[in-house]
Amino acid sequence: MPDRNIGIFIASNSFSGIHNKLLSQLLDRYFPVANEAPPIKRYPLSDAQLDRFAGTYRDLEYPRDTFAKVSAPFKQINIKKGANGTLVIQRPRLFFLGNTSQVQLVPIEPMLFRHANDDTLTAFGEDQQGKIAFAFNPLWAKIGTYERVPWYANVWLHLGIIAACAVLFLSAAIVYPGSSLVHWLRRKQFRLERQESKAWQLAGLTGMLNLVFLIGLPLSLWLMGVWKLVYGVPAIVVALLCIPVLTVPLTIGMVFFTVIAWKNKLWSVVNRSHYSLITSAAIALIPLLAYWNLLGFQF
Repeated sequence: MPDRNIGIFIASNSFSGIHNKLLSQLLDRYFPVANEAPPIKRYPLSDAQLDRFAGTYRDLEYPRDTFAKVSAPFKQINIKKGANGTLVIQRPRLFFLGNTSQVQLVPIEPMLFRHANDDTLTAFGEDQQGKIAFAFNPLWAKIGTYERVPWYANVWLHLGIIAACAVLFLSAAIVYPGSSLVHWLRRKQFRLERQESKAWQLAGLTGMLNLVFLIGLPLSLWLMGVWKLVYGVPAIVVALLCIPVLTVPLTIGMVFFTVIAWKNKLWSVVNRSHYSLITSAAIALIPLLAYWNLLGFQF
């Protein structure tokens, strides 16, 4: 408050937002407002103009150079077009099911909005191409910058790819070994060439390792708490991060066997297609792991 020569700084060891409650009560106690705030003077924006702001944004304060980047989706917000020419901010829950709270934004200038329930201001910024790229103070009346998430970094897209890959890895790790066991129990002789057998063994091993990583890493981080990574990386996490280092060369081997299978027409068309899908899933997982700094030991 420059006119009173007062500035307030609050630091709290809490994720519950106690600083907002404390600041509001302090201001109400020592600097009460005698009159009600004037009504909001709306700036009319068309639906097309409001659509420019819609999208997913994430807090700029997240680790970029370590595998702790996986915490970034938990600091995301969704901005959508609301009713009566407004915008609505939604904060996703854990695992992105539902929303914990909503904030309604009323336009008062072309790039400036005011919260419907208080006098907090939220502004937006453009990039060099004139597209909305940033949201400033979208949630609270404090310094906070959120960047717009590009389509290729959308967490739903990544989760969809991971789910599809997991299904294919599961088929490689269970279906074919299980089929081999059934044939063995029935005492049927296999007529697979040695090279073909190695190809499926490689697919089963790669699928099993990838499944262990995709399930084990998030489970271990959830059980111990991601925030504890600031005190060091647990041994279990280090062990899990060894898996992608192993699966990358195994994936290269699968690519080799895929080419050989189609070139020499090994197996049936269905089996070849299945093997190709498993190989494609293993390939698709590599850039995804690289984006989240999970390929290698980026501590």
